[in-house]
Amino acid sequence: MSAIPGALLGRGREWAVVADAVERAACGEGVGVLVVGGPGMGKTSLLREAVGCAGGRGFHVVRNLPDHSGLEVVGDLPVSFSVDGCRFPVARLAEWLQDLPATRSPVLVALDDVDRFPEPARRTVAELARTTRSVAWVATAGEAPPAEHPGATTVELSGWSTATVAEVVARRFDAVASVELEALLARAAGVPELVIGVVDGLVAEGRAQVVGGQVRVDSRHLPRRVHELVHRRLNSLSAKAWQVLRVASMLGPHFDLSDVSDLVGERTAMLLPELDEILAAGVLSAFGDHFAFRHDLVWDVVVDSIPEVLRTALRNDIDRVVGRRPVTRESRPDEAKRGSHAVLAVGGLAAAGRYAEAVRLARDTLEHPVHSASALELEGLLAHLLLWRGESEEAVTLAEKACARSASAPTVAAATAVRLVARSLTDPQLARHEAAQVSAAPTATDAVVATSVLARTSWAAGDLVDGLQLARHAVRDGGGHPWWGAWLSLELVDKLGQLGELAEAEVLLDSIGGHHDQWALASAPGRVAIERARLRARAGRWSDAVAQVRAGLGTAKESGCPIVVPAALAVLAKAALENGELPAAVQHVRHAAAVAAEAAVLPAISCDWVDLRITATTHGARAAVHALETRLTGLATSPVLYAEEPGAAAWLIDLARTVGSTELATTALDMIEHLAAANAGLPAVECAAAHARGLHDGDPALLDRAARQHVDAWAADHAREALATHAQAPAVEPGWDRLSDTQRTIARLAGAGLTNQQIAHRVLLSPHTVNYHLRGLYRKLGISSRVELARYV
Repeated sequence: MSAIPGALLGRGREWAVVADAVERAACGEGVGVLVVGGPGMGKTSLLREAVGCAGGRGFHVVRNLPDHSGLEVVGDLPVSFSVDGCRFPVARLAEWLQDLPATRSPVLVALDDVDRFPEPARRTVAELARTTRSVAWVATAGEAPPAEHPGATTVELSGWSTATVAEVVARRFDAVASVELEALLARAAGVPELVIGVVDGLVAEGRAQVVGGQVRVDSRHLPRRVHELVHRRLNSLSAKAWQVLRVASMLGPHFDLSDVSDLVGERTAMLLPELDEILAAGVLSAFGDHFAFRHDLVWDVVVDSIPEVLRTALRNDIDRVVGRRPVTRESRPDEAKRGSHAVLAVGGLAAAGRYAEAVRLARDTLEHPVHSASALELEGLLAHLLLWRGESEEAVTLAEKACARSASAPTVAAATAVRLVARSLTDPQLARHEAAQVSAAPTATDAVVATSVLARTSWAAGDLVDGLQLARHAVRDGGGHPWWGAWLSLELVDKLGQLGELAEAEVLLDSIGGHHDQWALASAPGRVAIERARLRARAGRWSDAVAQVRAGLGTAKESGCPIVVPAALAVLAKAALENGELPAAVQHVRHAAAVAAEAAVLPAISCDWVDLRITATTHGARAAVHALETRLTGLATSPVLYAEEPGAAAWLIDLARTVGSTELATTALDMIEHLAAANAGLPAVECAAAHARGLHDGDPALLDRAARQHVDAWAADHAREALATHAQAPAVEPGWDRLSDTQRTIARLAGAGLTNQQIAHRVLLSPHTVNYHLRGLYRKLGISSRVELARYV
């Protein structure tokens, strides 16, 4: 019990108290421990170790639900009185304890953030801790409420000591920190989460190097990971609280509440709810009317979240208000302050990924008089947010309005960029026409985005070489653009992935993190993870692809950004189809269609492709051909399909053979061969054309080439299966001529060792239909097993 878990570095004294409580409960005592400390101090880690320790000692463990609505039992324990199995409200904890067998093991009640429970629930737990034997309770809280927990041992987590921080560095780098790194770590004030964030962030960004036994850093600039940690901690703040915090940060790490009140333009009493929110987040400490940021590092992050142009505007406001400079009538301070503060608040919400709230706040502000400069900036922000939220028509309207009202060339260029991308999602031809008319100045915002739009429309028309070249030019000229650099790079990643250039695409993805601007609007939220998932899927790394795409989907949904959702769902649908999980695949395709019906989204032709394959698998080849002629019209003649799905042409030829459709087979072959001829020098397209021609003509050499050269894992598997079928003709045996073409194909595949599920995918029938054909051909051949069939064929 005395051993200190490795996860509790620097917490030996605190762990000894918790471990002793568990030991005493095991001996029949009732004992409680309250662990208190600010955000990031490691309270949850200490509690987690207590749960593991008690579980290992055979304790029954009860912990709170994540939403603090009640308790749950860890492990499989009978709870006869609860209709919800092992979940119940705090008020029934005593009843649950009584319901346990008389010979029960000791119990640990683990409560994270106990101060978030309602007051009656806290009193119930405290009373049980005093009166119940063989029960240890360990709770965490932001601060100790002593009146509710008499007799409990309080453990207060303070910041790591300088020696512990040095040990963190030594463990990670096997070296000591340089003076520059020590200064950077000192800004974390020993908060474990922030210290680890600094160290891990420096490593992730390649900014820490060991030179002469010392860990040196290239600058004292905080890693992006620290910014993300702080922003996640502040995600719960309302828009107004975030506004107050950012305005306050411009007054310095220490400030007076009256100054904030003057700057915001509201009475001090009206700011109390927002101050309560900020204090609850553990960001500030209060000393009467005087406040201070608890950690300089957090203050730095909040200040850095404000764009420089707005910092200048706020400094002017501070000079007028705090410095008591006279304000002229012409400056209209209420409108000026309302506008500049709203821009800060909207930008802060966007940076936190809270797009829906940012949009509401921007719209509400623009309904009232606002300084013209702030109005233009708000409209630009709103247009950008609406673009990512799939509201392209309104984004175009706002962008056109900004272009008409502004005389500023940068503002017009930024609005034009938004308009072009938004238009490309709803009217590609008009977008192409408008993009072609934009000035070709190599560094202008609208010019580099126009180049990217031209690349997308060229690609959609089947001009892959030109599309790829334009996408490369856009990244070359604008890859470092603070607003659009990530978008331009992601557009190129998409094309590289389709062409099988996976290594280059991965390198480009890894470089994108540094392009995000201060408001995180440089790319649709979640798209980086989703594009990475698409690369993994193309390589056949399905479990990795699913993990990546779920992370991207989570980000997109939390932000309220549907624009990338169909592309993500296409990956999930493919993975489900690959695993034979047809109901899940159907659900993903339907979900994607529903999202696309409600919002302007990035085109995801793979959804239609998976829909077609599902139809063939569940309803047969004829139903799939009928779908191509009705609800999926245009799919078989879309150049994008054959670029994005290199096995599509061969699969469609297979489908056409099954139903005897010469027209479909000819269309698929012509499409892929025309695409290859028009884009000479692209190995992925040439390989896809060889695959289709080899299947159409029964040419083993072409099929072998396709099986070896396809980068796309699914296309390569299809080519290998086709090669196995055509590698040798079946021996002519009595009864063989009685089989249909479909039965002969199934016989060869079954004889080669394929399962019914694999055969179903290959011949575009359901597994049940494959089984039906197998029984029929067994009868015709006078055999009864696959073993005999293997010898027969």
